[in-house]
Amino acid sequence: FDGCRCRIYAERPLHCRQFECLLLKGVKTGRTGTAAALQTIRAARELTEAVRRLLRALGDTDEQTALATRFRRTARRLEELGPDRKAAETFGELTLAVHELNLLLSQSFYPGTCAGACHQ
Repeated sequence: FDGCRCRIYAERPLHCRQFECLLLKGVKTGRTGTAAALQTIRAARELTEAVRRLLRALGDTDEQTALATRFRRTARRLEELGPDRKAAETFGELTLAVHELNLLLSQSFYPGTCAGACHQ
């Protein structure tokens, strides 16, 4: 694992090759319709992009690093510098977006695990 990318994808372990997220399992078993699954994926992508956009607005443009790492780094930096009002408002929006993304991921993709931005 290198930032947000698997460096050994072609030779990944069996566990990784066999992994299916909860959403895919739901589609395969008929518990979740294809249209609903695609809507969930769209929502996750939109939330992910919102988090990226807010991180960029706060000065973190390191797109190769996991979102959770970038969020923590940004929080530390703002805490040390004492953010101005605009940065504080943007960080509040970011915090909510990260929370919403974590909820969606934990409920739809990775229940019972380290869900959330750590998987982005």
